[in-house]
Amino acid sequence: TEDPACRGRPFGHCSRTHTPRVLEYTWQSGESVRGTVLGLVLVRLASRARRSPRRMKISVLDYGAGNVRSLHNALVALGCEVDYITTAEQIAEAPALIFPGVGAFGRCMEVLESRGWIEALKAYVQADRPYLGICLGMQTLFEGSEESPGVAGLGLIPGVVGRFPAAEGRSVPQIGWNGLRKQRPDGLLEGIEEGDAVYFV
Repeated sequence: TEDPACRGRPFGHCSRTHTPRVLEYTWQSGESVRGTVLGLVLVRLASRARRSPRRMKISVLDYGAGNVRSLHNALVALGCEVDYITTAEQIAEAPALIFPGVGAFGRCMEVLESRGWIEALKAYVQADRPYLGICLGMQTLFEGSEESPGVAGLGLIPGVVGRFPAAEGRSVPQIGWNGLRKQRPDGLLEGIEEGDAVYFV
C-alpha cells in the first residue's frame, strides 16, 4: 500500500518502506484469487494462454548473460513452448524471438559476432517478424552505445544508446516505487486507483 506521506513526491525523496499492494480478482466463475498486481497480471495471461487450442512457440536467444530462467518460467506459466537458439539457422526459423540481455554492450556484440548470429538477427528483425528485445536485447538494435565507444550495434535503429542524464534527487537507473497515472482504461490495471504506488523495474 502507498504511504500517503509519499504521494506525489519525486522518486528518491521518500525513504519509507512500502509493501506490495495485494488485490483480489474474481473470475467469471465466481472464484477469487489474491495477489500482487504483477502476480494477477501473470495469472490472467496464463489463463488466456491455456484456453488457446495451440501452444505458442517462443525461441529465446541466450547469449550467456541474462535472467533467462525467470523468463523461461514466465513463458511456461503462460502455456508457451520454449526453445533456445544455438545456431543462426534457428534464428531464421524462429516463429517468435525474445532476446534478453544483461551486461556490457560491447561484450554482448562480441558474443553475437563470435557465434555468427549478427546477420541472421538483422535479417529476422528487418523482415518485421515477432521480436522482443529486453534490456541489451533492445539496445543492440541501435548503431552503438556510449557504454562501449567504437563498438557497432546491429544498426537497425538510427542513434546511439546514451546514459540517462543525472537529475538532483533522482536515481539512475530509476528503479523503485512511483505513483501511477493512468493514460487510458486497461483491464490489466483493474483495482489500481489513480496515484497508487507501483514498483518499477
